[in-house]
Amino acid sequence: MEENKIAKILYIIGISIMVLGVIVAFALSTTQLNTYNTFFGDVHVGFSFTSFLFTLISYFVIGMIFIGFSEVIKLLHSLNHKIPGEKKISINKNEGKVTPPVKRNMDVGWTVDEAEQNKITDYFENEVVEDIIPTYLEGHCIVKLSKEPDLKIIDISGFGVKEVTDEQLKDQLIAWYQS
Repeated sequence: MEENKIAKILYIIGISIMVLGVIVAFALSTTQLNTYNTFFGDVHVGFSFTSFLFTLISYFVIGMIFIGFSEVIKLLHSLNHKIPGEKKISINKNEGKVTPPVKRNMDVGWTVDEAEQNKITDYFENEVVEDIIPTYLEGHCIVKLSKEPDLKIIDISGFGVKEVTDEQLKDQLIAWYQS
C-alpha cells in the first residue's frame, strides 16, 4: 500500500514545529538584567524557566496536533484501502519468477509488493511458494505451497510474517477465496 503524502507532510511539519519550539523557548527565556552600578552598567544574562516551560509546552501541543492530524489521515487512508471490491489480484511465484495473476472477479484494493513477497518466501524457506493471493482483509494473504494441499493464511500487516491461528478468520478467508 502506498503511503499518503499529505499525512507524511503533516507529520514532518509537526516534528519541525516541536524542534523549532525548543530553539524559540531557549531564545525567549534568555533575559538580560541591567544593573547600573557603573557608568556603562553591568549586563547579566539570566534564564526564565517559566517562560521557557510555557513556550516549550505551547509549541509541543501545536506539533502534536499536526502529528495527530497526520495519524488520522493515515488511518482513513488505510481504511479506504481495506474496502473489498470486485476483482482479485494475485501474484504467482514459480522458481523466483513472477507470472501473470489468476483472473478472479474481485478487487481487493491492495497488492503484495516485492519486499513482502520476499518476506513470505523467507518465512516458508523449506517450501516452494506457488501463489500469494491478497485477500479483502488488507495485510492478510492466502499462500499456496507446492508440497501441501492446505492453504496457509498469513498476516503481513505487522513488522514480519506470521501465520493466522484464528480458525474462524481462516475459515472465512478460505471460503471467500473458494467462492
